[in-house]
Amino acid sequence: RLEGLEPRVLLSESNLTVATPTLPSTAELGKDFDLSYTVTNTGTATTDHSWFDYAVLSRDGTLDASDLPLLNLDMSGRGPLAAGESYTVTQNVTLPDGAEAGGWNVLVQTDHDSAQGETSELDNVRSAPIQIGQPDLTIVTATSPASAMAGDTLDLSWTVQNRGPLAAHGDWYDAVYLSSNDTLDAGDTQIARPSAGRDLAPGASYTQAQSLVLPDVDAGHWFLLYVNDDADSLRELNEANNVKASPLEIVISRTPGEDGSGAVAGPTYPVTQSLLIG
Repeated sequence: RLEGLEPRVLLSESNLTVATPTLPSTAELGKDFDLSYTVTNTGTATTDHSWFDYAVLSRDGTLDASDLPLLNLDMSGRGPLAAGESYTVTQNVTLPDGAEAGGWNVLVQTDHDSAQGETSELDNVRSAPIQIGQPDLTIVTATSPASAMAGDTLDLSWTVQNRGPLAAHGDWYDAVYLSSNDTLDAGDTQIARPSAGRDLAPGASYTQAQSLVLPDVDAGHWFLLYVNDDADSLRELNEANNVKASPLEIVISRTPGEDGSGAVAGPTYPVTQSLLIG
């Protein structure tokens, strides 16, 4: 034997075996999820020591120092556990700091500290995959006129798609801003803010359509900034792709027929909104 190490004497023929844990296939960063697992004494003798159950979040599916702890439960109240008996644990767990979007494994280990003598330690750990992430909304298309006069009615539309691995839930607003540049900042003027909140599955999209009156601003080079989740109500994988800029030339006047009617259009003031879900 190795010098300084005492051989481990097996005092009982109990054997704690953990079954594959039950958990959702996906979990959202910043949210809790339910974890359930069952441990059975598959040996021929009753347990004679207390033990701890342990659960971690693992990138590689192997129990090691790089894992992120989820649970460490004292199971002294579960024993002694007779041969053939089992118990089931269901816990609401919180994703730990350090968890990032992507594919992970949840590993559950019974008798974490090897306090209970067993016929085998090889069946003390089981795992199940989980995908961790968030929704990621982005404006994929935006349609608006290339030029307009102050007071014109603009017919605008834009399409938002969830390109993240998880569905978006809750209430949020889209918005349109009039800006002197292609960057959203405090100096921009909001000209529309329709509600957009809904359940939006990964890959799904919706289209907003808005008719609005262009404010009285100086002629020149301007931008319409289309913004989804205007107030940052949703937690997303990427907050940097929520704005799409479309150039707009604001003119002082048109030549007759430029608007397609044969005369210079006068201002109108209706505001309508419609919503198409794709």
